[in-house]
Amino acid sequence: MAFEKYGNLQPFDDGHIPETAHGIKTRIVSYADCSDDIESSTVQIHDKVLTSSLCEKLYERTVEHEIPWGTYVTKEEAMSAAKIIDEDGLLDGRQSDTKCEEQFQSFSANTIQELATEAVAQFLFSEKLTTGTAVVHGNPIPSLIANDRVHGVQVWALASGDGSSVPYHIDYAEYIRYTENVIVTPLHAGTIQCTPNSIYQHMKGGTFAVNVHGLAHYNKWGYKGKKMEDVDLEKRKSGGWEDPHVPFERRTNNNVIDEEASGIVIANDGWVSIPYKFNQGILHTGNLPHLSSKIFDLDSERSGARRVIIGFNVFCHDVGSRVKQTPEHSHTFRKLVKLHRAMSKFGAPECQKSQSGAGDKNRKKCDSSGSSNTDGVQIESFRNNKTLRKILVLAKREKVKSDWLKCQESLTRWIHEQLNDAGSEGLAVDDLLSRWKDTQDSQESTKNEHETTIQITLDDVLVHINQMVFEEDENVRILRNDNSISILLENGLVKPCQIIVKS
Repeated sequence: MAFEKYGNLQPFDDGHIPETAHGIKTRIVSYADCSDDIESSTVQIHDKVLTSSLCEKLYERTVEHEIPWGTYVTKEEAMSAAKIIDEDGLLDGRQSDTKCEEQFQSFSANTIQELATEAVAQFLFSEKLTTGTAVVHGNPIPSLIANDRVHGVQVWALASGDGSSVPYHIDYAEYIRYTENVIVTPLHAGTIQCTPNSIYQHMKGGTFAVNVHGLAHYNKWGYKGKKMEDVDLEKRKSGGWEDPHVPFERRTNNNVIDEEASGIVIANDGWVSIPYKFNQGILHTGNLPHLSSKIFDLDSERSGARRVIIGFNVFCHDVGSRVKQTPEHSHTFRKLVKLHRAMSKFGAPECQKSQSGAGDKNRKKCDSSGSSNTDGVQIESFRNNKTLRKILVLAKREKVKSDWLKCQESLTRWIHEQLNDAGSEGLAVDDLLSRWKDTQDSQESTKNEHETTIQITLDDVLVHINQMVFEEDENVRILRNDNSISILLENGLVKPCQIIVKS
């Protein structure tokens, strides 16, 4: 994976190592434009960020779903949706609110993927991102449409009842942390608050708080406050934040330096506190630690009301394709995390008692401390445990998927290098295939190149070139000298004689 495509991979200690990453030291991708400098941090607020009907639909579907959901929207999908719904001025304010609602209703977005795509289009890929925005701290976030680094947006949703809160944390690519213990923060992170006024008007709490000191603050407090062991548990879980909306006499310190009429509070310790509000979008620099305070008086048990937030993480091309495969809170994500947790337990089995009548060869020998002196799960475990066999089959499939993705990423880099060397003249598809064959002939196996035992065939390379040209890579194109001549074979693949160049 191209962790250092846009940044540097560095050691980092936040006091936490996932149970699925035994013995792997934590590292973080440090991006130059997301430094620890408070001046590089941005927090901005968008009022009425979505059409009301879309915001209400997101609330309804999230409550109906009962468990958190997650998905991924690519930049191309979002821009396509934004282009369609912007033709009549829906996204830039040229139409009235009533006209906007009518326009949105005509799109009939119903599935979670459709709703998420519409939300990303309206929030992040429209003129609303750079106009009509209240910038609470820092400089306005520039348009994502013009940012070539952006791959897509991870979208997730939480529906919470009384007593719920979201503890102090930073956003990152969760599955990558689980499997490789590498922290990759998004370029930007944000939320939209979707609970209608009629429901949340009696609710207390649910304040969104974000600290503009970024990773410097997170490095001090750590994962859910783990590094501040001398501080009480509740304060650790809040990263030292105190609710400025509680009565003055209940505050342990009063460091408020600015309190706006809207209730937004900026404190001199870097905390920005923003009260919950229907259809309010909050967007900030991706590495800023944040939280959501405990909810009271929602009457969720009796009425079924929920505090719903939709989360957004903007990822770049370095990890975007990987995040797309396993977006946080998705069914795939939950299944694979469960798999890795199970495997981590089986990988370090505890000593089990020998069954009566079993021979010494089938017993697990234990030392005086009671731990097993075997290095893994014994063959008998595979034969007698259907669940374990199923887990291992799933693990093998996941390993193959992961290896194949690494091969594709490496192959893309190799093709870019070849085309860069060729310059404006480009290379014929046949030449690329010949060069690949020569490269592989000079190696014992592709394992040295891709850190995997998967063998990439010439057919694989040909298909990958076609995917880059027609689907995935806007930087690669066919050099056409005569539009009257077909560039494709009967099977739909590019002719071997066609010239490929970098755009």
